[in-house]
Amino acid sequence: MFDPALGQGKKDFIRSIRNEVPEIDYAPICFTSALESAGLEPVLDKVLSSVQNHNFRISTGQLNKIIQDATFARPYTSKGRPLRIYYATQVATAPPSFAVFCNTPELLHFSYERYLLNQIRKKYPLEGTRIRLFARSSHKRDE
Repeated sequence: MFDPALGQGKKDFIRSIRNEVPEIDYAPICFTSALESAGLEPVLDKVLSSVQNHNFRISTGQLNKIIQDATFARPYTSKGRPLRIYYATQVATAPPSFAVFCNTPELLHFSYERYLLNQIRKKYPLEGTRIRLFARSSHKRDE
């Protein structure tokens, strides 16, 4: 994970940032030096890559396969009630946003939401951009 060219101080600094702010673990960390005029090209490469990832689009079929595999590997229940995800789709880019249509959206706990997002990131790393997940009811309720 760490570049061997980095000094121990940089590794410790990266580790402390990752520990202090785990919710932005998708963000790359780059080092620059104004004195040595070093590190600007890697930063610009990361910026261009992040912009491309920010506008990422995945097909509904591929997304549903990822979600289906994830829910099969680790089903979720809350108070004896199973969360059933019927299908998922991407609803926006910039940042990539996904909606999962399920039986009871209130059952989707933030830890299971993070699990599903991590499964998407396992297939598509999307470094440098956050991704969002929304739970929606799969059937309309009469009011």
